[in-house]
Amino acid sequence: MRASVALAALLGIVAIVVLGPAHQAYVLAAALTVLSWTFVVLYAGRSRWRSTLAGKAMMSTSAALALLGAQILSEHHLGEYSIRGDLQDTAILLLGLTILYRILVLRQIQGCERMDGETR
Repeated sequence: MRASVALAALLGIVAIVVLGPAHQAYVLAAALTVLSWTFVVLYAGRSRWRSTLAGKAMMSTSAALALLGAQILSEHHLGEYSIRGDLQDTAILLLGLTILYRILVLRQIQGCERMDGETR
């Protein structure tokens, strides 16, 4: 697993060093988008993510990140289009809300763990 992350980091660094700024952003956004959608599909198909708050938080954040990546890539392929700004703002808002949800879930889980620890 560490080797895969190290290889991905190395490829990202190579893209940054070798490619020009426009291509860097596209390659990195494409990688982010593919990885995010891959996680969403695998997690949805193989896990009971709906059964826990943490699972829902992970899925919603990953889906929001995938949608933001898709919006960034659509801008690259379609150029300027009339609702581009609105879509991008909505995707960023959605991602921010899902991160807030993750924080709230984490605080709830940590609060439950603290309470369990005090009763023992």
